[in-house]
Amino acid sequence: VEQPPRRTRRAGVVARTRRPFLPVGGEDGGAVAPRRRRDSPPYRTPGQAHAPTRWLLLRPKGPYLDAIAPIPRHVLLPPLLRASGRLSSLQTGHVKLLLTADLHFHRPWYEWLLDQGPRYDVVAIAGDLMEQHYPGGMVPQLYYLYDWIQAMVKRKAVLAICSGNHDLPSAAPLVVPRVGLPKEKMQLLEGYVKEEHWLQALRRDGQVTVDQDHRILRSANGEAMMVSCVAYRADGRFLVREQFPPPWLLLHHEPPAASKLAAPKTGNAGLSAFIRATPPRYILSGHVHFTEGAENAFYERVGRAHCFNCRQHPTTGPRPDVPNVVILDTVVARATWHRSTEKGDVIEMPVDLED
Repeated sequence: VEQPPRRTRRAGVVARTRRPFLPVGGEDGGAVAPRRRRDSPPYRTPGQAHAPTRWLLLRPKGPYLDAIAPIPRHVLLPPLLRASGRLSSLQTGHVKLLLTADLHFHRPWYEWLLDQGPRYDVVAIAGDLMEQHYPGGMVPQLYYLYDWIQAMVKRKAVLAICSGNHDLPSAAPLVVPRVGLPKEKMQLLEGYVKEEHWLQALRRDGQVTVDQDHRILRSANGEAMMVSCVAYRADGRFLVREQFPPPWLLLHHEPPAASKLAAPKTGNAGLSAFIRATPPRYILSGHVHFTEGAENAFYERVGRAHCFNCRQHPTTGPRPDVPNVVILDTVVARATWHRSTEKGDVIEMPVDLED
């Protein structure tokens, strides 16, 4: 089934497009939309009798629905969709997520994610992909991250990434003497500088969600989850005002203020206030690393939100080949912290999530 052309505006360009749809009678699932009868008007006015409709399950091709794109006016919207075209509710998100943060350009951790990440519905990384004190400078890190994203996309992994304090512009050198840069990759830098933040150059529709994105990601079984990636700001401000229905996962590098996840640091007061006013169901943060002998809380219920911090290994000292991660399984409502030791052992700490 193919909808009539609609006008879209992306990046200042007006174009006429056709949005292909797949009937659910085959292998796909998705949002509900009615098929209009030929003798019925495009949409009802107040007081007009309800025209009989035939219902057909439809969904756009690809692993996500764009929550920002308007719903075509000629489609009668069922209760699932608001008149504005945004989703008013989502199916219960039965998905399995791999949550981590603070990779600090430790390559063995990226290689581990490349191997293990595609096994999960979503891989979420809450900031600090880069390391400002990396001896090779910043440009080699940008090259590596581009290739890593490309490899993850080829393996059909779905990524959600927000920035951290080590991902901001700094006094760190872009390149250092006697470090060669491949000429064939110089054009990649042009793609980075065109964006407001370099992380946005890694965006891939349907598979890679980055700063300032709000996307509905779908698992392999068709379940949906809203994912928001909030940029880290050096001034500590939290500027998100959008509200979305559950299930909703929000990524922000700093944990909520006055929480166990932020100890021994202070956390982000803006995020804490946002949670109490408009709580997402799940929140992933980082920034505060594992500290030997401390409580090292990886989970805390803040209001109605389930908050996580994988408590990544600190950048100083030896680091294991496997990063600390949290496996979130929404089917059984359980989160498990996988903490790697220097000896190569993995300690698992599960917690049941109660609504």
